Amino acid sequence: MEETSLAPYLSTRPTGREAAPLARVRPRNVDDIAAVVRWARQHGVPLTTVSSGPGARSRGATAERPTVVVDLSGMDRLLKVDPQDAVAVLEPGVTFGRIDSLLAPHGLRAFKPLLPRAGKSVLASYLEREPNLQSFEQWDVLDPFGGAQLVFGTGDTFRTGGAAISGSLDDNWKAGLRYLQAIGPGGTDFLRVVQGSQGTLAILAWAAILCERVPHLEEARFIGADSLAPLARLSAELHRRRIGMATFIASNLHLASVLETEPSRIAELAARLPAFVLYVQLTAASEFPEDKIAYQLDDLGRLAAEAGLSATRELAGHSAGTIATLQSRPPEDCYKDRLAGAHRSVFFLTQMDGADRFVALAQEQAGMQPGARVAIHVQPRLHGRNCHVELVLPYDPASASQAAAAEALAGELAQACCAQGGFFSRPYGAWADMALARNPTIKPLLRETKSIFDPDHILNPGRLCFQ
Repeated sequence: MEETSLAPYLSTRPTGREAAPLARVRPRNVDDIAAVVRWARQHGVPLTTVSSGPGARSRGATAERPTVVVDLSGMDRLLKVDPQDAVAVLEPGVTFGRIDSLLAPHGLRAFKPLLPRAGKSVLASYLEREPNLQSFEQWDVLDPFGGAQLVFGTGDTFRTGGAAISGSLDDNWKAGLRYLQAIGPGGTDFLRVVQGSQGTLAILAWAAILCERVPHLEEARFIGADSLAPLARLSAELHRRRIGMATFIASNLHLASVLETEPSRIAELAARLPAFVLYVQLTAASEFPEDKIAYQLDDLGRLAAEAGLSATRELAGHSAGTIATLQSRPPEDCYKDRLAGAHRSVFFLTQMDGADRFVALAQEQAGMQPGARVAIHVQPRLHGRNCHVELVLPYDPASASQAAAAEALAGELAQACCAQGGFFSRPYGAWADMALARNPTIKPLLRETKSIFDPDHILNPGRLCFQ
């Protein structure tokens, strides 16, 4: 295999520790995946899984020893759709750039994180528990997953949840089985074990996902404030009353990076926006849609006024409705890179009423570094029961000093936020040791789990600290 064919699988931001891949394979179906895993076990060859398209921030060569890249991007079919139950079965190569066009004829659209990259795999995003905007419809951390088909590191195929039943996918679908249940079979919960494991336990061949029905009407509003705290309280009240569908809170710099693409325009817009902005999307189905939108707008306006705030259609010349349009047309780039060309992020979970103290901490530490800027994204999860806090540090990748400063500041922020109670539920790289250090009993349990599902340690070696 020629070297140029492996170039797309090299890390876009190498650290110098990555090993070049040995080769690449492109499975066409679950049987191919199982055959590759069994071959790898037999020959002791490690595998790295890739499912997103070109342009990912970090590609397959993230292992510190040579691996064979299992490229799932060619498995990009929408296998089944049921508009009535709002469920679809898709393969890992389906990206956010394609998913809505595949679902639209059925009156559905996908749940998405904030402005996902077009080439990002939908199932990879869900496996990594990237927070979706539609927190009002997230009942469990597995959502929007239903049943799935996995290939473990043993080479065994296994179906989870509602899919854990005899018969083919076609036969089950004809019989009316829609794989809506993610947990199972029985009392087991294999998909929850695999979710967040960074590809170290199994390879996902396909999965059923719950989808959002395309609304008959939708409206959106911005609510600006000088600080995060009043918006966090308002967001919690909206979730309690179930007013809205999608929501997030962003600092002026972060929201400007969503709405604009050029660095100068981002900076100019950020200067005209309030310090923090709550975005709320209201939706209504075909039954009395005008009435539903009207009472939600009334409630939203009243609750905002009681907090001393105002819900508006636009801010600084940008309509809140633009967000829905941008979400429907995912960009090719990562919007967090728009301001300076690259970024470092620190993200973790906390309670909504505690998010402001982490924001204050980040702003204080960033203020101590000349030229440092921090953009902030707070994403409610699970009906607002907790939230994802992301601290984005933009920097110029052509400047070695800026890159080093951003790396150092990200490390300091991660340590400080962890010490203050931030829960690093997605521990990448150096965060893994930091996140697991407080409970020494966790690593042995994780190692035992790894030995069960991937006894030869061939899947994504070195990705997690316990390997």
